[in-house]
Amino acid sequence: MTDAELPQPRELTVPTLRAVEALGGTASTVEINAKVVELLGLTDEQLAIEYGDDAIARGP
Repeated sequence: MTDAELPQPRELTVPTLRAVEALGGTASTVEINAKVVELLGLTDEQLAIEYGDDAIARGP
């Protein structure tokens, strides 16, 4: 994965579950997101990527 690429949704499932586990089994969305970013080692460049409102329907 290059700095400009983001993980696909299917690639986020396991890191999300690991994040919740690492946070004691329950956490806010903000806490989970921060832990997933940490676990995946996402860069500031990746975190700055934005998609339009219709990105969910059509994909990035």
